Amino acid sequence: MYPTATPASDFLAAYCSTFNTVEGNTTLYAWPSEQKVQRWAGEMPEGFRFCAKFPRDVSQAGDLRAALEQAHAFQRLLLPLGRRVTPFWLQLPASVGPSRLSELAAFIDGFDASLAIEVRHPGFFDRGDGERALNRLLRDRGIERICLAGR
Repeated sequence: MYPTATPASDFLAAYCSTFNTVEGNTTLYAWPSEQKVQRWAGEMPEGFRFCAKFPRDVSQAGDLRAALEQAHAFQRLLLPLGRRVTPFWLQLPASVGPSRLSELAAFIDGFDASLAIEVRHPGFFDRGDGERALNRLLRDRGIERICLAGR
């Protein structure tokens, strides 16, 4: 995808010259440093969109309500990117099922930025009560549901 001999340090700028949005998958695995966020802010054009995945210590927390403080810290870390961060992507593990919808609702209500949510629990894909409850929750809160192929 990148021109031959493009140094890794120039990948983001090269990407931004072709595309207008990116999934920030790296943030799922590690919090970026403040310096890296500043560098991103300098390389991303104003109209570019960065769909930032919450780090695993947020999305895979034992209780999503308890993860709100970390979610807000992540949001503050990305402030230099301004409006380019949209939406924040909450990629939930398969262990978060319909029985934890009240936690998810509390997380959504406690986070004041654009969200998109990816669920993986089979109970959210079986056209049953759990899936209907999730869809109602997301619709009522104006949250996008991310569905990937093969689900």
